[in-house]
Amino acid sequence: MTIVEALFLGALQGVTEFIPVSSSGHLRVLKEIMNLGEVNLLFDVWLHIATLLVTLLVFRQRIFRILRALWIGGFRRSLLGDEERHQIKTAGIIIIATFFTGILGLVV
Repeated sequence: MTIVEALFLGALQGVTEFIPVSSSGHLRVLKEIMNLGEVNLLFDVWLHIATLLVTLLVFRQRIFRILRALWIGGFRRSLLGDEERHQIKTAGIIIIATFFTGILGLVV
């Protein structure tokens, strides 16, 4: 695989990650269209790691606010304002959604 092909696959991963389609499926189809054959699994893993890192970078302020609210809520509940309560609620929703997604992943 050339650098241009790798960049093209990475761009496709980035564009399709946040729309409700399978970015991994698009990568697989594009590999077939580009006639790349078997691409090293490590390449796919790095694409997903890069996606995770960029996601953390983009949402860093929101993640920080959620973690800060959880920290304050754990030690100084009396200091919680409406914003912190909202962030704690958001964290709860994320945890519940992750739990049920994990259950589905184990069952399927």
